[in-house]
Amino acid sequence: MTIDTLAAAKALERAGMANGQAEAVANVVRDATADLATKADLDALEGRLNERLAAHEGKLDARLAAHEGKLDARLAAHQDILDERLAAHQDILDERLAALEARLMGAIHNQKADLMDALRQQAMTFLKTTLAAVGVTAGVVSGIATIVVKLLG
Repeated sequence: MTIDTLAAAKALERAGMANGQAEAVANVVRDATADLATKADLDALEGRLNERLAAHEGKLDARLAAHEGKLDARLAAHQDILDERLAAHQDILDERLAALEARLMGAIHNQKADLMDALRQQAMTFLKTTLAAVGVTAGVVSGIATIVVKLLG
């Protein structure tokens, strides 16, 4: 994650912080957020998870195809009965697959949201701790936190 330290320092100066202190805080924030996951990182993770889901769907499709071959031989003798059974089983498998896909997509979405929340919280905690350690007052810390939240989106 990249932070425009010049813009951040100027914003801090406008908030009443001394120039050197504003630059130091902007640099600390830049260094502290350098290893945070970006939206692009999370999108890439989502892409990899979607690829894995597609691979699992392919495996399921292959397994279903193998079972269909076995069923075709049995269908010759009991076509009507087996057609009804197969349709019922296909519906069950489709429902289960749809439910599994919905759960996986929900889990992906929830984990992505949880990760973003955790990253924001971690960044804010680090920032508040760091600013307090360098003697920045609570009011200025609150102002800086507001600016950082805007910068992190």
